Amino acid sequence: MNGDQLTVDALRVASSANKSAVDGLLGQSSGALVISIEMPTLSTLWPTLGGNLKGNPTTGWLEESDSKIRSKGKGLQFAGHRSGNHWLCG
Repeated sequence: MNGDQLTVDALRVASSANKSAVDGLLGQSSGALVISIEMPTLSTLWPTLGGNLKGNPTTGWLEESDSKIRSKGKGLQFAGHRSGNHWLCG
């Protein structure tokens, strides 16, 4: 973090087959943060999670966000609550 700007330089996190990545910067008046999520086995992250999730959200800056999200999930569940398939784009 530098002043009002957060810079993430190629952060990668992996747990079993689940992977996520973040790269870019996010600030009050400028930024582009790119996120990649590929989690085929959510249950390996937390015992009450289930299903799989994949997405590539991007975010602009904080003052006038230009965020976009695309995600796809199948068999999502958390603590006994279940959702079928979902597709989110916006």
